Amino acid sequence: MNCTLKGVACAAGLALATMASPASAAFLINLNHSSADTTYRALLNYGSISNTQVISNGLTFNITNLGGPDVGDNYDLFAFCIDIFHHMTLGALNDTYVSTFGDEPNPPLLDGSGATLNLTQTNYITTLADIGFRLNRDSPGAETSLKTAAIQAAIWEIEHPGSVTLVNPNAHAVGGTTTYAQYYNAYLNLNGSGARVFTLTDSSVGGDTTVNQGFVVGWPPGGGGGQGLVPEPATWALMLTGFFGAGLMIRRRRIVTA
Repeated sequence: MNCTLKGVACAAGLALATMASPASAAFLINLNHSSADTTYRALLNYGSISNTQVISNGLTFNITNLGGPDVGDNYDLFAFCIDIFHHMTLGALNDTYVSTFGDEPNPPLLDGSGATLNLTQTNYITTLADIGFRLNRDSPGAETSLKTAAIQAAIWEIEHPGSVTLVNPNAHAVGGTTTYAQYYNAYLNLNGSGARVFTLTDSSVGGDTTVNQGFVVGWPPGGGGGQGLVPEPATWALMLTGFFGAGLMIRRRRIVTA
């Protein structure tokens, strides 16, 4: 099954397994398998991508370390896509990627063309990736899947403003009242310079041809390698206790910060 329609990139929600201590440099990993909640969709319009419908959510990868201090370790990992130009097939994979896990400070985030995103975009995306990563780890379920779908759409919109239109904006989880669009709009207004992430980027090893395809993985405190990092308490409290009505609180926090 293809993760997107018409071959555009998607990201997926992943179940986090405990990761090893940070390595001192980037190392190779193998993507063995990918899966995603395919409920929520977005239309992308950017460059050569015209009105193309894609699945919006994080990806769950099963990964094997090919290098670093824990070579051979196998685990699941939750990631978001920072590249709207390539596709990711759901199901069995055999793709070699470079992980920046353990690198300090945050690695540069690249779009699908290889351009480096600016600091403001990076701050927004790293904050969202941390939140989505932790939600998926700590509160799996239908409501979290809706939130991570909104986070993925927000990441694409932050990366390429004006490119995203939600296909099913009024969708909500069974038993919930907050909609896809309401979460999406709240996430677009969130920022935090203290967030940390690592990335997965395609490698030429093994003949892979998806140049510049990249995924960003949240790295919250205590999240399998983030020990000692200082969280932004307002951010975690806000996002983990419910997101509806968060926009006003976020704006107030940002005004105080400013």
